[in-house]
Amino acid sequence: MLQVKNGQVVNVRLPKTGRLSDGRKVSGYDRLIQSDSKIAQAEGWMPDVEKKPLYDPATEQLKFSHYEVLKTQVNAVYVAELIPEPTPDPLQVLQTKVSKLESDVSTLIAEKTV
Repeated sequence: MLQVKNGQVVNVRLPKTGRLSDGRKVSGYDRLIQSDSKIAQAEGWMPDVEKKPLYDPATEQLKFSHYEVLKTQVNAVYVAELIPEPTPDPLQVLQTKVSKLESDVSTLIAEKTV
């Protein structure tokens, strides 16, 4: 459930206690909203539906894009984007370079002693 006011999502989590628009403070607000659709509607709470595109989980990941507020529900819209290339570990890069330099030095020393 998402709370919508003036066409914008203003709350994405039902609080346990809350204040109704008539000013009354309610303990168990979350249960009241979930059990009484008329009160939920009057308070601006609407069901949310995730809209996820087809994607290849081996090469893509889903990222939340935006909310689409409709008359009877709110769509949480996701987009697929390529999984970024992993950033190389700087220590591993340095160790690889050191190993290459050690190998090059060993080769040079071996050539000089021949």
